[in-house]
Amino acid sequence: MRTRVLLPVAAVVVIVAVAVFSILTFDDAGEPLEFGEPPPQGGATLPGDVGLDVGDVEVTGELPPRDGPLVSATWEQVAGWVARENAEGRPVVVNLWASWCAPCEREIPLLNETAAANPDIAFLGVASMDAYDDAEAAVDRFGIEFPALHDEEFDQVAYQVGARGLPTTVAFDTDGRMVGRVLSELNTRNLAELLGTVQ
Repeated sequence: MRTRVLLPVAAVVVIVAVAVFSILTFDDAGEPLEFGEPPPQGGATLPGDVGLDVGDVEVTGELPPRDGPLVSATWEQVAGWVARENAEGRPVVVNLWASWCAPCEREIPLLNETAAANPDIAFLGVASMDAYDDAEAAVDRFGIEFPALHDEEFDQVAYQVGARGLPTTVAFDTDGRMVGRVLSELNTRNLAELLGTVQ
């Protein structure tokens, strides 16, 4: 006799919703402006769902370097990294990835090319929900050519920006506000729309 495993309906809905392409931007009043489908509903509201400003984050500890080998960082240090770039007039695109994430690896060539073509925008990769050693090896394996950090708190950066899965890519304007978010694999169209939120 064969046993069937049934997923609860709520779990199926969440899995499908996470797979749906979504970009959110926030206007001056903090209300979401939608491009595509909204993020999954019915679950907890995450900080990034209602707007996020790195200027509101109290930075503790030394800021990670702008470039160099992968180092672990807290959410506060990631926010400080973004704020440091903002202070020099650069918006920031933050890409969350993991060594075990095939879509993350697939989008890296597009991110590398886009970062090289847009030196006025800072690009930062954050290894999330991953072991440091695995993330360190993936930087070389993926061929990441922009700065990268490792979330030492496992998923705090993802939680703060409102990621429901990986990859997730967010954009911060020069005022430190998160103004755009892609909750799926990047492609030339959705990445161009995301960059449009900070250009």
